[in-house]
Amino acid sequence: MGSFRLTLSLHKEPDNKPVFCKVDGQRFAQPRTVKFLADSKYRVDVNIRPAKTVRGIAVMEKSLEVTDNSSKLEDENASSYSAQFQLDNLQPSKKGQRESVSLHVKLDGGYEFTTTLQIKIYKANSTQHCDWGTTVHSIEYECHTDQQNNSIKIVKDTFR
Repeated sequence: MGSFRLTLSLHKEPDNKPVFCKVDGQRFAQPRTVKFLADSKYRVDVNIRPAKTVRGIAVMEKSLEVTDNSSKLEDENASSYSAQFQLDNLQPSKKGQRESVSLHVKLDGGYEFTTTLQIKIYKANSTQHCDWGTTVHSIEYECHTDQQNNSIKIVKDTFR
């Protein structure tokens, strides 16, 4: 399987609005915090180069219905998938607190890409705070597979 690049994009649905982040420096486990609204729907897009088949996507340990968008790409060396998730029943984060959200992408051959996003959840009507900061166009992960133990190592991640 070797090396590949997985690009993750997040959008607020149903109007395809961007997601924002803020730089927190060393105050928390990760230097950046991605902002979400409670009780809102989001779409995650996963693009992989060279092309790989996605068998499943899970956010917060919940399996999502995956749509294969690869046929819409002009580049046959890439694959594209999307899924929607709802932030139901999650309480807004307390001041100075961050949450960790797991994201799993299951690939052909038993490989699983796993990462954790540091997030802050705002009240559903708190768009002034949530829609402020640096736009997260995508998060790009450079990955390498280890065939001996069927694992994926993230070599580098870049917020764009």
